Amino acid sequence: TLFRSQEAGASSELVAQAEAVLAEEEPKQKARELLQEACTSGAIPALQEAIKAAEEAKLDASEYADAAELLRLEEKKLAAMEAVRTVIEEVKTVDTKSIDALKEAKDKLTRALQDANQAGVPESEILEAEKRRKKLHNSIEDLKGSIRVFCRIRPLSSKEKEAATESEDQTGKGKFE
Repeated sequence: TLFRSQEAGASSELVAQAEAVLAEEEPKQKARELLQEACTSGAIPALQEAIKAAEEAKLDASEYADAAELLRLEEKKLAAMEAVRTVIEEVKTVDTKSIDALKEAKDKLTRALQDANQAGVPESEILEAEKRRKKLHNSIEDLKGSIRVFCRIRPLSSKEKEAATESEDQTGKGKFE
């Protein structure tokens, strides 16, 4: 580059300054590109690596603040998912004959699910836990002896009876036969 710069008429001092700037700015630019890729992917290892590269390149903290926040959120999601998995394992062995034990297990699972939702964990990833919570709820209701309504039937209203009579007169058949 020194030979080309001399051909272009640049002094060796100017070339040395440019090379010094390049030596300082090139790692910064690579770190910025790495940060951008990591933020797009959202993967925890990529974010950690990009933040480390940004710190080593001596980027201003404001330049990688978004990546650091995204990393914090992703780690929070991961911790919430792990907590849900742990609670699922714990409630698998709950005494299904004890209402108190079932209520405690359901409450614990409900709290873990709420924390996961607040952390931004996608519902598809906590579907199994939600199904387990519903099973616990149903077990509690069964032990209480609650009566559940499967189907309700009501008598025809006078308006419906009149409509049936009118329909019967026109077709010769009853509407509700």
